[in-house]
Amino acid sequence: MKIPQFKVAAEQIVYTQKIVQHSLENHSASNIWADGGKTYHYRLTGTLGEVIFADLYDLPRPKLAFGAVGGQDFGRDFVLAGGRNIDVKTSMQRTPTLKDEHGVLIKKMQINDVKNQTDIYYFLRLYAVGWDLFCMAFGTLLASDVKAGRVGKLKLNGEITQRGNGAVWVNDNDCFDIKISELTAIKPNKKMESLGDYKLLTL
Repeated sequence: MKIPQFKVAAEQIVYTQKIVQHSLENHSASNIWADGGKTYHYRLTGTLGEVIFADLYDLPRPKLAFGAVGGQDFGRDFVLAGGRNIDVKTSMQRTPTLKDEHGVLIKKMQINDVKNQTDIYYFLRLYAVGWDLFCMAFGTLLASDVKAGRVGKLKLNGEITQRGNGAVWVNDNDCFDIKISELTAIKPNKKMESLGDYKLLTL
């Protein structure tokens, strides 16, 4: 499986920082994260992923940065021409290590929410090297495959998850733990291939 990787542009980061700060100062909905530092960090990560996705496919960039309980877009970050709804899921990792087990998590409550309108999940993973930020485009996943139990392993609330890289945490929700190899690989377009430090990683 080939994973596209490229460098995140400084302008994309600056743009995201501005709309996240504006959202924190003006958005009155309750935050998912009580800690102010985490609120900024997680909103920045999620919103930056949406900015990256928009630029990759010549779509309008987000103008607001959400992070409230229950969300506001109901899992519909972008709507494709055919009417299918895309939810961009972005997370950070500490090192550039690429392993199948370093996959993605989706909360069961989100998948089963009757208001959720996601058709396709699009997964991005960010990591920093010095002052530079890089993005790995992990792959896509049909929401229907998760609901049907065709992919992922259900981890229960309170269950301990441990990765081979030493990361350990206690799940605070029932969630589906999905390996990278269970995702559909993203086919690079010309825009992606033109980005700085672009290359294909082998899983």
